[in-house]
Amino acid sequence: MGQQQVKVTQELKNIQVEQMTKLQAKHQAECDLLEDMRTFSQKKAAIEREYAQGIQKLASQYLKRDWPGIKADDRNDYRSMYPVWKSFLEGTMQVAQSRINMCENYKNFISEPARTVRSLKEQQLKRCVDQLTKIQTELQETVKDLAKGKKKYFETEQMAHAVREKADIEAKSKLSLFQSRISLQKASVKLKARRSECNSKATHARNDYLLTLAAANAHQDRYYQTDLVNIMKGVEMKQMQLLPSKSLVSLGRSSIYRSS
Repeated sequence: MGQQQVKVTQELKNIQVEQMTKLQAKHQAECDLLEDMRTFSQKKAAIEREYAQGIQKLASQYLKRDWPGIKADDRNDYRSMYPVWKSFLEGTMQVAQSRINMCENYKNFISEPARTVRSLKEQQLKRCVDQLTKIQTELQETVKDLAKGKKKYFETEQMAHAVREKADIEAKSKLSLFQSRISLQKASVKLKARRSECNSKATHARNDYLLTLAAANAHQDRYYQTDLVNIMKGVEMKQMQLLPSKSLVSLGRSSIYRSS
């Protein structure tokens, strides 16, 4: 019985360790996603900025060039290639500046919020782990109490059964040569009292065990249907709401439009 109690308790602990591992793995996966978002936005912003600054520098060099052979009037004539070329270079400068501005948006809308959200998630994980550890310990204590109640019930029931068997044997036995009817009656009264006492203890232990079993089942149902579910939800990416998803999509679309 003792080995069975240890086995049940150990099985529960193994299940709870697995649940804790899943909780932490879920958290780590979400943190890895946040880190990917942060590092990607940083690297993309650096590439975009370097490219845009290079384009600006290139366009600026060509804007500063002079064409001595082209008259001033021709430079303002819309039919001339010069104003078209100048407008193209100026537009290129504007697009490049827009890219540089977009790099700041990557920082403001993705990189920094991702860092903040990850920090908040680390704090939330600690709270969830502490809470899960507490309720798991409470469930372990309930299971231990149940095992103790079952052990006590089985022991008292076995004792009562043994006393009942002895009483039945005594009731069927005949007087021996060295026994008097009075002494046999006294022994029978004592045995009946002992049997009544054992039966009472067994009944009491059985009732206690059944109550403990009902409480343990209710505790286990609450643990799986409410406590564990709420904790798993608590560690989910609710903090992701701090990341402006619309801005994230908009930045992605802007990149597509600029490259098209």
